[in-house]
Amino acid sequence: MGLCRIEWLVYECLGWLSVDQIDQLVGDLFFRSRTAILTRIVDRREADSRRKQRVQTAIEKAEKLSEKRNIIVHNPWRIWIDLDAKEFMTEIQRYSNRGKKVDLTELRQFTETAANVE
Repeated sequence: MGLCRIEWLVYECLGWLSVDQIDQLVGDLFFRSRTAILTRIVDRREADSRRKQRVQTAIEKAEKLSEKRNIIVHNPWRIWIDLDAKEFMTEIQRYSNRGKKVDLTELRQFTETAANVE
């Protein structure tokens, strides 16, 4: 999935932009903590404002994807047969908040969006 590659890119960027191997120091932090550090590092660098804004926009898009990614990765699929529609139904449902669901269409859209953000 694109978001897995995005998470790896955050580590790589932290490594490229720091001299003290910060990518290894923050390896066990949550994704948003790592992106917050990356944002601060980018803000300190000498670059034109358009380029910095593009980086910030990409980070914000990745952060928005992270909640849905966590639902997909950390919760089980539910698969059942709808006898009235005579078809299989599938969705991922957040265990602790069953109102948050992801069906196959949303999963495909998420994958496409994540690939575009990457």
